[in-house]
Amino acid sequence: MFKTIIIATALLATAPAAASPGDPSTRSVIVTTADLDLASADGQAGLAERIRKAAGDVCGAADQSSDHAQAVNRTCRNILVRDASHRAQLLIASKNASRTLASR
Repeated sequence: MFKTIIIATALLATAPAAASPGDPSTRSVIVTTADLDLASADGQAGLAERIRKAAGDVCGAADQSSDHAQAVNRTCRNILVRDASHRAQLLIASKNASRTLASR
């Protein structure tokens, strides 16, 4: 079973379509879930916090001197959190389904 969620993006300052694996304009972070009980509210909250932190690590700090850079950074974080949260929900549903089948 998957125990990680990978958060990755091409830097928005470059052309995302041109980014390829190994391209220095692509960053990724692995969010581990092995130590979390995703069936519990605390485990799910812990995963959500890890996702937010990982998105910040991938997107980096916003250049505070530029409104455009701040907007790009905010967009980067929002997209990554939304995408990773969707994957997290699929992972949680999968784990819950496995538990339901195992208890029958």
